Amino acid sequence: MPKGKKTTDIDIDLIVAIEEAIAKEQTAQVFYTKASGLAMAPAVKALFKELKADEVEHERLLKGVLEDILGGKGTKRLKSISSKPLDKELARFFSKDIPKTTTRYEEALAIAMRREKDARDDYVRLAKASPTETLRDLFHLLAHVEAGHLKRLKKVYRTGP
Repeated sequence: MPKGKKTTDIDIDLIVAIEEAIAKEQTAQVFYTKASGLAMAPAVKALFKELKADEVEHERLLKGVLEDILGGKGTKRLKSISSKPLDKELARFFSKDIPKTTTRYEEALAIAMRREKDARDDYVRLAKASPTETLRDLFHLLAHVEAGHLKRLKKVYRTGP
């Protein structure tokens, strides 16, 4: 435990980090839904749909972890997560990176790769800050999955659809 931090401080930091991860997963779902609409190649469209399904599962896992940490007190908090991003900077990042009809396919792939790298890095940080082995394992697993997404996207970017 870092000096000067109480257990409750770490728990609050962890809770906020999990809430932010949930918000990122939700926005990733919107991103991949829109990106799949832009993709012309059926294989790329299918990849984006698979990635969206993975992000839905990540959100479910994270909400379960948050509910466990909050011990049943998290229902109101979980509902508020669904309705708004937690941080104005985060909201601006999300809104500029959601594909639009003018977004080129290559741009969507580049944004997706950046998002997956950021998600992987966030989960590595969460794993390091986790107070239990179970949470560390979960965040390492999520980091590994996001790294796999990044690898798949890089391959598509390099080789084409």
